[in-house]
Amino acid sequence: MSIVVVVLLSRYRSIRVTVRTLCAFSREVPHETQHITGHFITHPQLVSIAHQFSYEQLLKELDDQIEEFNRRGSNFVLDAVTEFILVITQYRP
Repeated sequence: MSIVVVVLLSRYRSIRVTVRTLCAFSREVPHETQHITGHFITHPQLVSIAHQFSYEQLLKELDDQIEEFNRRGSNFVLDAVTEFILVITQYRP
């Protein structure tokens, strides 16, 4: 568990963790390269002493969203994650 999550858990006992990302995509089309930005947000993870934060769940959810983005026939290629925002808020169950 990351040090930030441990410190916040000791202070608040329960927190909600969400990630927001901006990703740069590109694809080759006749005579040019198209560029777009993809916006992805994970579902909140509720973290407490009883429920640890899961990096694996976070990565899987982001991967699934990018795959779904491309499954719609866009054929864009992920070039870079240009922004990665970790949103941590207090949660009172």
